[in-house]
Amino acid sequence: MRAHVLFVAAVALLGCQGKIGDTENPDVDSPDDPSNGPAFAVPDSQPQLLPFWVRLQRVADVLGKSEDDPLFTELVENRLALGDYDYASGVKADRMWSPARMTLWAKSLKPVCSSAEMHELYPALATDAGEVLAFASDAWGRDVLADELNFDAPTLASLDETSRYEMTCLAVLSSAEFVIQ
Repeated sequence: MRAHVLFVAAVALLGCQGKIGDTENPDVDSPDDPSNGPAFAVPDSQPQLLPFWVRLQRVADVLGKSEDDPLFTELVENRLALGDYDYASGVKADRMWSPARMTLWAKSLKPVCSSAEMHELYPALATDAGEVLAFASDAWGRDVLADELNFDAPTLASLDETSRYEMTCLAVLSSAEFVIQ
């Protein structure tokens, strides 16, 4: 139960801070402004996960490893439950993001987040906001700005350093920006 609460709290830390149609800030475009061009359609279905092999490759790229590195054994062992396919066995790809799949993804990432390789690359992830930004930028493949992340979570601050490190790692590697198409 504690791990579930911590995971939800960590994911909430990385919530979007932007405001669409902010009338108090003239620099923010209004969605009703006709000069913004045609509106885009937002699908009303569940978010689609990136294919499993893409998510695995992204995790491997963050650590500078190949996908067949033993560090990713748990991810690979859980690949079918994480949405991968095996047509020879009649298992189709499933790219829906469900609570059960989120939990299994986080559980399968725990060995990665607690690994010596991860700690070597990001030694101060639990204590240095700049390192969190660098990690998120590496993981998401773009420059992440400080105002995109929330570092004032009381739940995270109450954890010991090891748990904070793990929760930060899990939050970044489980974020929609990392796993959703």
